[in-house]
Amino acid sequence: MLAFTHSSRRGRFQKFLSIYFKFRGLSAKGFDTLHALALTMSHKWTCNAMGKISEKAMDEMNCLKNKYPWTLSYDNINIPFRVFSQRLDNQGEFGNGTAATVYIKRDATPLSLMANHSLQETRAAGMQNPLTALDIFNLTVESTPHILLHIKYQVLRFLLINSEFDLLSYSFSQSELLHPPNPRQPLPTGSKHVTLQYLLGTINIPEASYEDNSHLVIEWLWQLKVKGAEMQQKLGLEQLIAWAGDQLTVDRLRNLFKFCAEDLNSYDRLDWLLLVNGWLHIMMGVGGSMHKQHMGTSRGQGISQAIDLLNKKGLGNAQIKEPFHHNLEELLYEMAEAHIQEAWLEIGKVDSLAQLREKTPVELVGLAENIIKKYASTDALIEQDSKPNNQKDAVLQQTILFCQDVLHYITLDQAIQNGDVGLMEDFLPYLLYRFLGSGSSNYATEILEILQAFHWEWPSEVK
Repeated sequence: MLAFTHSSRRGRFQKFLSIYFKFRGLSAKGFDTLHALALTMSHKWTCNAMGKISEKAMDEMNCLKNKYPWTLSYDNINIPFRVFSQRLDNQGEFGNGTAATVYIKRDATPLSLMANHSLQETRAAGMQNPLTALDIFNLTVESTPHILLHIKYQVLRFLLINSEFDLLSYSFSQSELLHPPNPRQPLPTGSKHVTLQYLLGTINIPEASYEDNSHLVIEWLWQLKVKGAEMQQKLGLEQLIAWAGDQLTVDRLRNLFKFCAEDLNSYDRLDWLLLVNGWLHIMMGVGGSMHKQHMGTSRGQGISQAIDLLNKKGLGNAQIKEPFHHNLEELLYEMAEAHIQEAWLEIGKVDSLAQLREKTPVELVGLAENIIKKYASTDALIEQDSKPNNQKDAVLQQTILFCQDVLHYITLDQAIQNGDVGLMEDFLPYLLYRFLGSGSSNYATEILEILQAFHWEWPSEVK
């Protein structure tokens, strides 16, 4: 601080703090105070520096996107603009805009120049040949064994992570039977496969209507230097851009694609557009569906009881803002762990999980299969339902249904975290059943669109 007061060139520490505070949302008044204390650069210097950093990053992004495959996502943002001296021309406001991110995948195989034309042909053929209920059922039959294999490991993992079992000192801790199953189709890992992310400039247009989305597409393309007749013709005939987003964004873009179907050229018809629903929002939809289905009451069985027992706040009513999804997911993991570990005690006929250390890996795997069969399967539900009314156990039925649903949720969540895109694809029919059953027609439509695209409308290199 003393050196900086003598010379502004001795300001590496101040520059570092300035950039940090700028991204943390420090106001201009805060910068003025810290600059007077010689802790940061001035607010003007910081804004200029951010502009230069942003400009350099945009140039780098536009250079890389011409070499490697890339995709783009965007969504609404809300920015409160605060004021510190109230005047007629100085009013606080709540700004609505849109922010976008470009993801560059350096290890992906570039699309051929014919990919655009091939996509148009397969789309036209797919529209005449939609997926049937039998097709989706057959996909379910094919994917079920792979899903069950990973669910079985999740049941086993709840035992292995328990401190009572103490995996590190277990005699057979290195057994391959205790290792995770091979992924169905893993994404490559390592420094050469890291996805690069670049923020585009925020646009002061809310994503509120089809007209807004049409303007946003033009704005994003302008920032990506797709401007002029020659660049637009190249995009319309030789290139494809994958656009990802939440259900609302993708639905608006899909309808915009339909509205432009009779325009004069490929660029205006948006033939170069590939729409993909974001998996975060799909999982939020699944979590909200489970919250609604398994809520129960505080005196009964279900999520409500767990909320009271674990003193979880803010989970009583489903929300789409703040950390609701994260907190709900954390609660589902805790409930699943409690239910499955209790099932280990019941199936293993032991008083503590430590006693299961005496069993071999083969026996543990067998017990895990029995837990799924008795406490987390459709067969177990059918068995309970077939009993006379005076012998049915409603609490057990609800527990079986919850365990089956939550194990599916956790297995899919782990597949997303670990990049097992093959297993994620296996779950698509199950997601469709869940959204249809819970009345989430919008998300059911998105899953149907993904299935239709994968099996009928996208050529192999696009998939």
